[in-house]
Amino acid sequence: GPIEVIVTGHSKGGAIAPALALWLKETRTSRAGDPGWDAAGQSVVGCVTFAGPTPGNRAFASRVDRELGSAHQRIANTNDVVTHAWEMRQLRQIAFLFEQRSAPLERLLAVVAAATSHLDYQHASTGVLAFAGATQSARSFVEELIHVAKDIGIEPLVLSLILAPLATELP
Repeated sequence: GPIEVIVTGHSKGGAIAPALALWLKETRTSRAGDPGWDAAGQSVVGCVTFAGPTPGNRAFASRVDRELGSAHQRIANTNDVVTHAWEMRQLRQIAFLFEQRSAPLERLLAVVAAATSHLDYQHASTGVLAFAGATQSARSFVEELIHVAKDIGIEPLVLSLILAPLATELP
């Protein structure tokens, strides 16, 4: 039967995984004298990322959407600063994630956004599962950064994503 390859990554690995998935998909069959790694072209390549940004500009995001389509899943906590990098609109939202605790970052983020806006960074738009992880107003900004990924209860979410397809295959 066909080979199913799912590339996964968390945080920085979540940024790299779509690039690797695209490369695997584009090199699987023969072209220009290269036999590829799946000469029969029966393989399926997908990508599931956790808590990471998508690498690249608008053209790259469109390529991820077009080439991977529904085989691309990006799981993002909207209260995690990493998932906001580097798209301009989302980058500026970081200053407002944790009320007044993150407000001092507003000027810095405006400078960063202005300096990087010409890169036209954009997240892929297909397969995005966004949710707001729990925050606690009693925590400092630094404590929120440390705890936001730990407190979101990602384990049940990950298990449901992994086990749901298996449940349909089991008797």
